[in-house]
Amino acid sequence: MSRLSSAHFDRRNGKSANLRERFRRERILNEAATLQLLKENSTIPIPHLYCCFEDDDAVYLVMEYVEGVSMDRLTEDQKARVESELEKHI
Repeated sequence: MSRLSSAHFDRRNGKSANLRERFRRERILNEAATLQLLKENSTIPIPHLYCCFEDDDAVYLVMEYVEGVSMDRLTEDQKARVESELEKHI
């Protein structure tokens, strides 16, 4: 049985890293498309997406900043209230 060299692992990690980068890029582009779809086809209040662009192998979303509280900081009752409000928009 042959032994695997460190170069083999470097190549594998490089491929794995490239795959992760591609999926990260696709996730951001999907988020931009989802925001646009929701804005055009629902009454859900969402932040305005000003633009989406790529530069130097990175993807950027420029969005409206909305003050608020993260959902993970809400109590279960508060989360239920938010979910109830969102259901009205769907």
